[in-house]
Amino acid sequence: MSFMFLDFGSITLGLNVGTFVLAFVFLALIGLAIWGMTHNTKKDKQRALEELEAPYEEPPIEEIAVTIVKLSCGAKLQGSKTPIAVKEFYAIFKTEDGEELELSVDEESYFSLEENKKGTLAIVNGNFYGFCEE
Repeated sequence: MSFMFLDFGSITLGLNVGTFVLAFVFLALIGLAIWGMTHNTKKDKQRALEELEAPYEEPPIEEIAVTIVKLSCGAKLQGSKTPIAVKEFYAIFKTEDGEELELSVDEESYFSLEENKKGTLAIVNGNFYGFCEE
């Protein structure tokens, strides 16, 4: 009957059915946990793909007749150890109602704008989108 026992010095393990069942249940639980984690990940990926494929409504573009009143630019330093100069460009537009709008513009647009020019200003979500001269 010595074949039913493994002897590792002072540790003796009995090779009975209970030991094998316990080991199988433990490994099965680990396998189920891993499968559950990957299965949920697949569902999350599927949900994310469905959101990407959903129709997207673009924000409305507001067009306003304006005159360019003033252009200004500047720079500010960001960072403490290695400061970086960040360029900022602004334009002030005056609507036909007399209201003035100061908007941040990109560098390319800034250099294409001229003061006292009239045209149509395009705004999306309150941000400069473009300017078209008359």
